[in-house]
Amino acid sequence: MGTAAALVVGTAFAAHPLLTEDAGTQGQGKFELELGAHQVRNGGSKAFEFRPQLPYGIVDTLLVGATLRW
Repeated sequence: MGTAAALVVGTAFAAHPLLTEDAGTQGQGKFELELGAHQVRNGGSKAFEFRPQLPYGIVDTLLVGATLRW
């Protein structure tokens, strides 16, 4: 059954979490490097964006982070 399920191909969509991401998953005093990319459409044109993010846990329930866009 597992092999048959692996042969079924579907479409998947993913995105970065919003500002309401569960901050309790990282922990106080810890960093997490998130590497992400986006394809943006504006009218008929497309652009590729690489967006690394570096969140830091201030306390177990609060993150601050920096995002680099280019």
